[in-house]
Amino acid sequence: MEMMTKEQFEQLEAVRRNAQADDTPYLGTVDGTMNVNGNPNKTEVKPADYTVYFIFPDNTTFRNRAEMVGDKIVESKDGWMCVERVYKNVYLTPRRMADAVTAGAVIMQYLTKVTENGEIIPLSYEEQLDVMRNDYRDIRETALELVAVVLGIDKSEQEFLAPVDTVRVAFEIASNAPNLVNEADFFTEPLFGRVGKAE
Repeated sequence: MEMMTKEQFEQLEAVRRNAQADDTPYLGTVDGTMNVNGNPNKTEVKPADYTVYFIFPDNTTFRNRAEMVGDKIVESKDGWMCVERVYKNVYLTPRRMADAVTAGAVIMQYLTKVTENGEIIPLSYEEQLDVMRNDYRDIRETALELVAVVLGIDKSEQEFLAPVDTVRVAFEIASNAPNLVNEADFFTEPLFGRVGKAE
């Protein structure tokens, strides 16, 4: 089973720290009141391009589909083909943002904990390894859900997404959308039971 590496954990925490330092506005609730946190004047939508890899059966149907949508066949081996697809000018619509925040909050609950004073901090690498041993499949599936909703990948194609690649693309999305990370962080504690509390 593939696992996240120490470097990937560190990369994820760096994405989270960078997001906290960014003032792109995001929604949060304080004492039952919905607030806009960050700079409400920073409203520029920043589209981004994402390259995603699929593993499709190597047959005429899938080759024709790849050609029709402009996919690039990277490799073909043992009846399967690796296909590269570029999603251009992707941005988070309000509905996609809501679904992405839900997925992001699920991932956060596995990789962070809450201190006694309510601060959300990352698990240690040893704690994260323990979570990975028990919950990696759930985390990977949630990353797939995040990628699929943000990029608008059809359900019929989601099962063909290259599994390891979904984590990389989820990192890219989080890096490009600090408001997504901050909103997911904000909603993690009240919406989900935590994996562990800080001692």
